[in-house]
Amino acid sequence: MIDKYTLKMLCEKYKLNSEKLVNKNNNILNYGDYQNIDQTLDYLINTLHIDPNNIEKCPSILCKSVNTIQQNVIFLNNQGVVFDNIESCLHVLSTEPNELMETYNYVKFNYNEDIINKITSILSVSKNIIIDVEKLNIPFTNKVGNLSVAVGIGWEFTNIEEIRQVIHSPEFKEHPELFTSTTLAHAKIKEIREMIHSSEFKEHPELFTSTTLARTNIEDVRQMIHSSEFKEHPELFTSDTLAKSNIEEIRKMIHSSEFKEYPELFTSTTLACTHIEDVRQMIHSSEFKEHPELFTSTTLAKSNIEEIRKMIHSSEFKEYPELFTSTTLACTHIEDVRKMIHSLEFKEHPELFTSTTLAYARRDTTNDSQS
Repeated sequence: MIDKYTLKMLCEKYKLNSEKLVNKNNNILNYGDYQNIDQTLDYLINTLHIDPNNIEKCPSILCKSVNTIQQNVIFLNNQGVVFDNIESCLHVLSTEPNELMETYNYVKFNYNEDIINKITSILSVSKNIIIDVEKLNIPFTNKVGNLSVAVGIGWEFTNIEEIRQVIHSPEFKEHPELFTSTTLAHAKIKEIREMIHSSEFKEHPELFTSTTLARTNIEDVRQMIHSSEFKEHPELFTSDTLAKSNIEEIRKMIHSSEFKEYPELFTSTTLACTHIEDVRQMIHSSEFKEHPELFTSTTLAKSNIEEIRKMIHSSEFKEYPELFTSTTLACTHIEDVRKMIHSLEFKEHPELFTSTTLAYARRDTTNDSQS
C-alpha cells in the first residue's frame, strides 16, 4: 500500500504525473509498494527508456515485480517482437510470464508470427479467452478478427456472453457488416442494436458504417442528423468525415467566417484528412493571401499545409514557381520536387520535368505499386 503524497514524490523523481496514474487505476494506491514501484520505474525509464506517457497509460505495471517484467522482456526480445509495439502497450509486460509464453506460442502456431507485431496487445490476453472467442464461430472474413475481440474481452471492454448474444440476434443477421471485430471489441454492441431500429438509421444508413461506429459516438451521429447544420450542408457529413473528424468541430466551422468566405476549401475530403483549425489558420496566413491558387481543397486533403507554407519561402519555389502547381502539390511530395531541382538530370533536361509530368509520374508509380 502507498499513500498519494508518497506516490507523488516518487513520480516526481521519474517525471511522471501521479494524478494521471491514480485516475487511470486507483488500485495502485491499494496494491502498490514504494520499493517495488521505485525499482520498476527505474528499470522502465532508465534501462528500457520507456516514455513516461506510456507508463501513465498503464499504471498496473507498477504493481508488478521487476523480475516479472524482466522475464517478459527477455522472452519477447528472444522472439524478435518489435519493442516499439510493446512500449505503447505495457499491459504485455504486466502479464504473468507463463501466461505470456502460452499466448505467444498459441497465436504463433494458429495465426502467424507477423500478427503478433500487428496486434501486440493480444499478448496481454489469456490463451483461454482467444479459444473461447474462436468457439463462437463469428463469421469474420479474416480469422484475425478473433484476436481483436479477445483483446476487447481481456481488457474488459466487453465480455464473452455479450458477444454470444449479439451474434445470435436478429440485428446481427440483418446487418452483419456493422458488427466488425472492432465494433464488437469496443463495447458498442447495445448501442448498435438500438441504432439499427432508430429512425436515423432507416433514413441515413450510409452514415452508419462499421468505421463510423468504431470511431464515433453513435448518439452524437444521431443528434447531428437532426441539426440545422446537417440539413443545410449534408454533403459535409459523410461516413468518412464522421469517422475521421469531429462532429462538433464541423458544426462550429459551418458558422465560421472562413467557411462563409471560402466554402470550396471545406469539402468532406478536406474535413476527413485535415485538421479544421489548421485550414482556418491557413486562410489568414500571408502565404494564402499571396498564392491562393496553391491551396485548393485537393492539396489541403492530400498534402501538408505547413509544408506548402514553408515551400513558398524556398529558393526552389522562387526560381521555378511553375513546377509547384496545386496539382503537383496534391500528387507529389514537396521535398522530392525540391531535391529534383538540384539533381543532375534536371540540370541536363529541364524540359522533361514539367508540373504535369511531376504530378502524373508520381500517380502512375503509386498505381503500379498498388496493382
